Amino acid sequence: MIVFSQKGMIASLVFSLLLTYTNVWADVAGGAIEVKFVAGKLNLSSILQLQKEMTLSENPKLLSEQPNVTCFEASIDEYLLEKSTSNKRIYGCIFSDQVAMNAALLRAGLFVHTDLGIMSDAQLFNSKMMTAVGGHDFLGEELLRFHEIASIPAESAQEHKKIKAIEKQFKKEILDKIIQDNNDNFILFSVINTKKFRENITHELLHAQYYNVPQIAPILLQVWQTEVTPQDQKIIMNALQNGGYDMKQQELLLREFYSYFLQYNAADYLKNIKVLEDISPLVDVYASHIKQALAKKNIKVITLQ
Repeated sequence: MIVFSQKGMIASLVFSLLLTYTNVWADVAGGAIEVKFVAGKLNLSSILQLQKEMTLSENPKLLSEQPNVTCFEASIDEYLLEKSTSNKRIYGCIFSDQVAMNAALLRAGLFVHTDLGIMSDAQLFNSKMMTAVGGHDFLGEELLRFHEIASIPAESAQEHKKIKAIEKQFKKEILDKIIQDNNDNFILFSVINTKKFRENITHELLHAQYYNVPQIAPILLQVWQTEVTPQDQKIIMNALQNGGYDMKQQELLLREFYSYFLQYNAADYLKNIKVLEDISPLVDVYASHIKQALAKKNIKVITLQ
């Protein structure tokens, strides 16, 4: 999950063909959200090109008149180890705006990554998190468990019907199909189409790498325990807690430690997020420790120059 601040190559022939043969799973004209799925697997450069082809929302914090989402299967093979990887398929979704994305996934995100439990429509759709959360990521088992335990309430107040319809449609046309094809053996992430796309896509792909390379977690734990001072541990944990992360989950701490410190433009990005700005000065201190520890195990970090 990414928390946002309250402040403020020409495409290859292969890639062009992928766009030409896009599968549209939704009724573009009649749905609550326009849903598209790009055929084939996209590597990082193709994902960046895909984003360039999409229209930036004039105000991503508001719900577009016709919100849309483009989903795809991502490939990060060059950043995986030949042995001992989990080989979970990786799916990504780029939403036109924040409210549409959080209408689709925030209920599940809060259930999985916080201690808030199952939110009612009123709690969920009136929450400031609808315009504060800038990305989501899930293991398939987490989404499967959520959908087994929590169902989307059938009835809703008139004021919530429009965004509730997005949640229902996204579940039916994307989530249910992915679960049907993969059971729980997948990773799903989402971001919104903003000027900070490079920062957000690297953050989420680092999550996917973390999940698919089990060797990363013990390396991060070693760095955390031996290199990060108790004072800085407290700063990091407090900031993440204030950002809505459940710090009782050690795996969540390690995963966010990895992604926030190594994502594209990390220090400047964190500096502009009010609840996370205290972490910004620590990036230059600890990112190098993480990279050095990973390099010793031949683990290549997902990076953008």
